[in-house]
Amino acid sequence: GAKADAGVAIIEVRPGSPAAMAGLAKGMVITHANGKPMKSPADLQKALAAKPLSKGILLIVRTEDGNRRVLLRVDG
Repeated sequence: GAKADAGVAIIEVRPGSPAAMAGLAKGMVITHANGKPMKSPADLQKALAAKPLSKGILLIVRTEDGNRRVLLRVDG
């Protein structure tokens, strides 16, 4: 998968989930969420809880091809 000095590795993405629909995949590394660096799964959980998914969470993910911005949002 992707190489990163820090971040939260994606180890599974459920088919049909908001993460899958946003283009997230196993092997990517989430390095930032809402502009804050991610150092642990707990950091990511805090970022996801801080803002409703209906408003969207901006993620920066490291892929094998480099960094990518992903908006994770659930309509509702």
